[in-house]
Amino acid sequence: MKSILFLILSLFSISSVAAVNFKPIVTIEQSVNFASGPGAVENTYMRSGDSAIGLKGSKSISDDLSASFKILYAIGSKGAKDELLLDMFGQVSSRRFGTAKIGSYKGFMATDSLRTIDMFEANIYSQAVTNFKRTRDGMNYLSPRFKNFQIGVGGALSDTDRSGNKINSDLFESTVNYKTDNLYLTVDYLDNRTTNTKTVYVGGRYLIKSFKIVLGYETIDDSVNDRVNTVAGGIDWKLGKTNLRLGFKDKDTVGITYQSEAAYHLDKRTILYANYRIFNQDTPNTDKNIVTTGIRLNF
Repeated sequence: MKSILFLILSLFSISSVAAVNFKPIVTIEQSVNFASGPGAVENTYMRSGDSAIGLKGSKSISDDLSASFKILYAIGSKGAKDELLLDMFGQVSSRRFGTAKIGSYKGFMATDSLRTIDMFEANIYSQAVTNFKRTRDGMNYLSPRFKNFQIGVGGALSDTDRSGNKINSDLFESTVNYKTDNLYLTVDYLDNRTTNTKTVYVGGRYLIKSFKIVLGYETIDDSVNDRVNTVAGGIDWKLGKTNLRLGFKDKDTVGITYQSEAAYHLDKRTILYANYRIFNQDTPNTDKNIVTTGIRLNF
């Protein structure tokens, strides 16, 4: 990881015609959760959600070339201790030649699940088809858009968590997407040779004025378990400063989750939300309902 950080900082050590524009990142989120049902472990608990702190910067190298970086760490109670590092990457972008990225970041599949089905403020990762971890010590390339199409390829080197366990090692990913003003469609492929797991994700969103429809499908195949399929989708209706959302996730061997939410944008930095989730699990005596109210501040 230190070598990745050195490469990122090296991008900005080269003099150019423009200064580096630095911007701090501070996100503070706090929610109160009320759970009921036989599957509820705690009846009332608090979460720090997506709270994070970091720094990003950009630098213009020429009329068509720019460099940027992002370093982001989770704060509070989110994630395991080896997941506190969220992003640490540098990238070079060109309108004619595309974007090359190196470091730790969200891969194509994680990014596309956020663009399509993962639209809820409360427990924002819970509605994703699968909670993909960020790619560690990886490199990827995303082409410029041609006739609304874009392709990308990438891979991960090796990385270890704080216990010394190798994660996301020997990983290959690719993406093909199509985008217009109202429509976004994507097909993503992820091959993790360490776990011998192959994942295909197909998703999209369609915008009709202030009304958005999203849908995603995922299939996971490995050498040990049967193929696991997941379908998730929902709608997002923007009414002034308020977003009303309804969604579902149906995963083999797990069950169906239904979710509804109202998110109010108090100003550019502040979001208030209330979320209600129903977990109908396949395993007996594990059903539960969760009501979440929270606030998110972006600085």
